[in-house]
Amino acid sequence: MNRLSIIRYLLYSLEIFITLLMQSVPYPVFELYGAKALFLLPAAVTAAVFENEVPAVIIAAVCGVLADISYSGTIGLFSVMLTVGCFGVNIIFDRLFTERLITVMLVSGAVIIVLLLMHFLIYCVFAGYSDLQRLFAGHCMPRTMHTLLAVPVFYYANRLISGRTRRPARKNTVRRWH
Repeated sequence: MNRLSIIRYLLYSLEIFITLLMQSVPYPVFELYGAKALFLLPAAVTAAVFENEVPAVIIAAVCGVLADISYSGTIGLFSVMLTVGCFGVNIIFDRLFTERLITVMLVSGAVIIVLLLMHFLIYCVFAGYSDLQRLFAGHCMPRTMHTLLAVPVFYYANRLISGRTRRPARKNTVRRWH
């Protein structure tokens, strides 16, 4: 492991720590319609866009465990699904897409929406809460929208981390026929 890799992983660790502090603030600083965003989800997904497979999975697993602890109190859903989702995002961007903002927002949005819908399904629908429509419209949708609004911020932050401290970008392995 060279010096640039160590600096890059320290910057990702600092980003995860600051992100965890931002989403765990007890004051209504980062609230939208009474719902706080899960900033660890877009941080992990956008880091998976710019990293290789193993660092992307490690970052996703760490962010997933921290999201589980800070959001639901149990370890499981976000740690597993975020790790699998980030691995898929990494493979998709490694082989199919380029790292443009619009494609990152679309793919990250799909992953984040699936994660938060699965969380709503498991922890609210299967738990037997009454008045699910109001809970979904008043809590789940604002949380999802607030989380999606953070994707461009983490896109530019992770692009800066990976671009400034990384050696030349990986070569495209797709063979083009002329």
